[in-house]
Amino acid sequence: MITVTKATEIVQHFIDAGALGAGSLAQGVTWAQIINDPVHGVPDLADHDAMSAALEAGHKWAAEGRSWKIDAYRYVQAVKNIRRDRIEVYKRLNGTPAPEGDLSGIEYAAWLTAANRAIASGETSRETVEGIAYAAINREPPQESPAITGGTIPTLKGIPA
Repeated sequence: MITVTKATEIVQHFIDAGALGAGSLAQGVTWAQIINDPVHGVPDLADHDAMSAALEAGHKWAAEGRSWKIDAYRYVQAVKNIRRDRIEVYKRLNGTPAPEGDLSGIEYAAWLTAANRAIASGETSRETVEGIAYAAINREPPQESPAITGGTIPTLKGIPA
């Protein structure tokens, strides 16, 4: 959840960049409400993503000749675009995350949601993403089977190897 202070910093950034009219910094309250909206906003926005989204939004709208029209709704869309792009890049590099083991439909959906949220928030380590996802469903990640080395194949009585 973004604080009013952080939202005010974003508003100040846009004012300083000439992308917003010099209005009251009390706009930060409204921006925080819009950004934190649980349905249309991004209520889990972390501080480390806040300025990245501001820069992304500013560059996009400047390229479109619309930088004078930045508002909180377009800012929220910029955050969503950054998150979508992170998930696409992660999948291209690592494949689509998928849990191992026997999970119910609800557990599978919760696992995938947690994995995607971790990726969208900037996590790039597959091990960490999967750890976060398994923790979300109160399970431990499956352990890798140790490789069999130097062993022999056992024979069954009466059956030649």
